[in-house]
Amino acid sequence: MSLLTAQQKSSIQSVFDKIHNTFKIPISIYKKEKVVFIATNDTYNALYDRERNSPQQREQVKKYDKFARVLYDQKQEKIFLNSQTNVGIPDPLGEVRLKVDEETYNLINGSERIELDGRSWNLHGDPARTGPFDSQYYVLYLKREE
Repeated sequence: MSLLTAQQKSSIQSVFDKIHNTFKIPISIYKKEKVVFIATNDTYNALYDRERNSPQQREQVKKYDKFARVLYDQKQEKIFLNSQTNVGIPDPLGEVRLKVDEETYNLINGSERIELDGRSWNLHGDPARTGPFDSQYYVLYLKREE
């Protein structure tokens, strides 16, 4: 039994969707896809099952442009120049938290890399589902590509 009606839940979910649409920024997802190669020339020999020195499958990297809510981690480690100064240099390997919809998550899952603000990132850790009543968004953590 719920304290909220279905209409109230729908209204609250609509507010979360508006928040997502207001604060989303563009990201690029790079994913390898296999392309099947079929020989259509006279040098193909079916007896040997392929043309000499040609692969049966080729991989092609495809770019997808999607949107996500992004939170940069402010708890990055600092490297101090020496023990007598308080000057710290931020570690370039920071973390980023993304909140994405299910369609974007399905593209990110198994992707080569993700580009955000002109920098390359890799998936780090396991995804988590989130949402006020049902899980319609995914939370992912990314780590800078070295």
